[in-house]
Amino acid sequence: MKKIISEKSSLMQTSGLRAKLKGLVLDHHSDVAELDIEYFHIREAWALSEDRVKVTCDLDLKSGHCRVVTRIVPFTLPAETETVYRDWTIVIKPTWYGFGYRLLDENGAVAGESSRDWGGTRIRRGERAARGQSPDCGAPAGESSKRLRTKSSAGGKADRA
Repeated sequence: MKKIISEKSSLMQTSGLRAKLKGLVLDHHSDVAELDIEYFHIREAWALSEDRVKVTCDLDLKSGHCRVVTRIVPFTLPAETETVYRDWTIVIKPTWYGFGYRLLDENGAVAGESSRDWGGTRIRRGERAARGQSPDCGAPAGESSKRLRTKSSAGGKADRA
């Protein structure tokens, strides 16, 4: 078993997977779907063999009661795809959180690959600042998207991009 969602997982990065798993639990388990649910939260999920996922859910019912249920749902990741462009091959492999890629040269050697999953993430303001980018526009920190004005040697003002 591989844990794909834990209690400490970022809600931002796993929101798409959580929504998909919630739909699968409600579609495949009528006992859960019949409950009068006010709030449905995926607490943890594990990838099992044979394209199945074990999901633990916190349910707040409209009656004021709370329930924790664990269910197994079918979940198959799409197959990896290959696209050839000129002499390059691009391999896209779906993952639990988005997708990864590899770029192969004409000999089949890896020329580049993703170091993380793409697709389900967004850059937040704090992450931009940590990367040295301006929180509002992605420009390097300390610079804004507005034009900077500096004094020229003649004492006048000149624009600098």
